[in-house]
Amino acid sequence: MNNKDEFLKKVGENIKNIRNEKGFEIKKVAADLGISPQAYGKIENGKVDLNITRLYEISHYYQIEFNKLLQSTSEIYNYTSHHNSGGYSIKK
Repeated sequence: MNNKDEFLKKVGENIKNIRNEKGFEIKKVAADLGISPQAYGKIENGKVDLNITRLYEISHYYQIEFNKLLQSTSEIYNYTSHHNSGGYSIKK
C-alpha cells in the first residue's frame, strides 16, 4: 500500500468516525449528499480519491472544520509537487 492509499484510508476512517459520532446512517448521508450509499461507502473505505469539493460538502454536512477530515491522530502529512509534472507525494 502506498502513502496515497494510506492517506485516503485514514480520511475515510475520519469521515466514518464522524458519521458514527453524529449517529447518522449511511443511506441518509448519501441521499443528502446526492450520491448512492455504495459511493459513500467507498469514501469511508478509502477507495475514492476525493476532490476538494466533495470534502467541503462532507465537512459542511457534518458542520465540522474542513481540516478535521484530514487530521491524523498520530501522523503529519506533507504534500510536495514535483516540478509541475502533475505528480505529487505524500510524506509522513
